[in-house]
Amino acid sequence: MPDLAALDDRTRTAVVAAVERLRAMRDDFADRFLALARRHLPSYRVLTDHEIRVSAQRFMDILVSELSSLRVPDEALREALWDYARERTARGVPLDDLALGYKLGSRAMLTLLDEVAADVALPADFLLAAHDSTWEFANEASAIFARIQHELALERAHFDAERRAACRTLASAVHVPADRLLLAQVGAALGTIVPKVPDSVGGHLVAAGPPLPLAQLGAGFEEAVLTLETARRFAMSGVMHLADLGPRPLVLSDAHTADGLSARHLTALDTAGRSSAEIEETARTYLECDQDVGEVARRLAVHPNTVRYRVNRFQQLTELDLRRTEDLVTSWWLPNRRRA
Repeated sequence: MPDLAALDDRTRTAVVAAVERLRAMRDDFADRFLALARRHLPSYRVLTDHEIRVSAQRFMDILVSELSSLRVPDEALREALWDYARERTARGVPLDDLALGYKLGSRAMLTLLDEVAADVALPADFLLAAHDSTWEFANEASAIFARIQHELALERAHFDAERRAACRTLASAVHVPADRLLLAQVGAALGTIVPKVPDSVGGHLVAAGPPLPLAQLGAGFEEAVLTLETARRFAMSGVMHLADLGPRPLVLSDAHTADGLSARHLTALDTAGRSSAEIEETARTYLECDQDVGEVARRLAVHPNTVRYRVNRFQQLTELDLRRTEDLVTSWWLPNRRRA
């Protein structure tokens, strides 16, 4: 891209006008890309129209921002692509389709730029430079997707090895040959029917559903999956039953209530500066340790007076009084939800 300082006034004015026009066309670009995705990318059927439009608008915002400062797309777009690709592949969208989608989006973006350039009299050499930099980064995006594909393949191999080891450990614990375990996979959860729940599984996380007749195994598996997901989010290990988790499954539910309570009680805490994370972690640990200041001080390797100060500061910032039952529950729920 040309140097912004080297542009003449007429070109600089045209660039500013083009950027403003493009920013006003976010919805138009999102609609165009949505139509392209539905026509050329069948795997995008797992995504809603809203998800596709929002991601298109986000990438347009980044590209227009780069154009406004006359920079070749940089680390911000690379990071966005990395996060985007991992999230989309987790939803079942092939990386080849993501690369094609990025190229389709780049073409749609440049088509818009051509339309705007004609209206604002953007010089042809500048427009050509914008095309070149956009396609250069489109090629780099393909390389990014290829690296992610390699990384995911390594992760899958590691996961398969761990899963085989876990199955062998489970089979040994319940005294059943590993090749006799009846396995079923739903999403990322792997389930099996065993004659009894083992006492331990060698450090692996295993969730056990209740003993039920065959006709009700679906309900038992759902309970086990909820237990597994909750325990995983809280970094727990061992053999877990739903009853072992206490109210933790509730922490992960009801996002609307959590958003409202967070806005009311955690906003001041989040803006308290660098100490906010320490204050929140100390308050969470304080409740986890049944308000035992000495145990909290030992776990966090701080002085007991530091624990008392941070807990009091937590109450001041959040306006939650730990002497009140309702406030105590809220104080436990919100930090644990964010941690999970």
